[in-house]
Amino acid sequence: MSEMLDTWPFLPVTLSSRVEWLRSGLPHPRLDQWWDNIVAALESEHHNHICEIHILDMTNSRLERFTAAMQKPFQELTDLHISMGYRDSVPVLPDLFLAGSAPRLRQLFLERIPFPSMPKLLLSVNGLAKRTLGYS
Repeated sequence: MSEMLDTWPFLPVTLSSRVEWLRSGLPHPRLDQWWDNIVAALESEHHNHICEIHILDMTNSRLERFTAAMQKPFQELTDLHISMGYRDSVPVLPDLFLAGSAPRLRQLFLERIPFPSMPKLLLSVNGLAKRTLGYS
């Protein structure tokens, strides 16, 4: 992923993931590979190209890698949409999530994810248009 981004000019990047299920009821066999690509993009030196992140049905095991990769500023991030799967316990986002700063964030959607440091993050946001927090 990083090598591919090196060859392109600055283009906004959207990361999107959801659990794909086969008719057998098992998750898609490439799901882990897709997830590794998302985390590689978050961890890359090109993370500042990422403007949207949409992750549905996040699992606890994936959330740990995701939050570790998200403990730096994402200056171009405008949309963040994360929901936890209903089978997993509810995690808490760490204080260092987004390094406490997301100046361009316009939409924030967190479902089943407590974020005690949200007031600090919201102080860094200049144009938040929509905030949705849910727990069901």
